Amino acid sequence: MAITLDMLTEAIRKKVGEDCGIRGRVRFDLDDGCVYVDATQVPNIVNNDPTLPTDCTIKMSNENLHRIMLQEVNALQSFLTGHIKIQGNMQLAMAITKII
Repeated sequence: MAITLDMLTEAIRKKVGEDCGIRGRVRFDLDDGCVYVDATQVPNIVNNDPTLPTDCTIKMSNENLHRIMLQEVNALQSFLTGHIKIQGNMQLAMAITKII
């Protein structure tokens, strides 16, 4: 079964919850769209709008994000091997990957 953008968005929405505490805006650029997390306000916002401002953009495949969320692969190892590309605030990227 293919991992869809809708599935990933809903899973991230559940994990982020009302207040994940990272105090930043992160966009996951994926195969078929993006998942945007705005944790600068409570309740946190999770949607698929690619036009909103971010503090950090994380580029990866749907499958890689899914595997990170299932803890099948380590986010840091994925970054070091080039499966994840990060633009912007690295600390924020590390914080969000601990939550998801």
